[in-house]
Amino acid sequence: MHVVWGQNAAYVPDYLELLLNEIAGDTFAFRRDPTITLSMARAILHTLDRLPYLAPEFALLYKSKYPTMAENLRDFDATLPALDAEQRDWFRSALAKTQADYPWLIAFG
Repeated sequence: MHVVWGQNAAYVPDYLELLLNEIAGDTFAFRRDPTITLSMARAILHTLDRLPYLAPEFALLYKSKYPTMAENLRDFDATLPALDAEQRDWFRSALAKTQADYPWLIAFG
């Protein structure tokens, strides 16, 4: 099991999704291909209030399973320009490793 859902109708949104992943030491591994990794320091970022969140390039890699889904495409279009060079390089490399003819790779030129 890699997903846990919770629901509370008193809130909007009324659900919470927790995604579970593999970690070995200081390395965060992509569940679909454990050879794709990122250090924990780069994979888990924090808001100003210290709330942890998954690095955007890693979140996009998970969303890449369904590249034509409207929400995933919107997130890709909005997030890719905000990635720095290191994030973009890692993401491009990870996408190419999962599927060399991936449609989102076109955006990298």
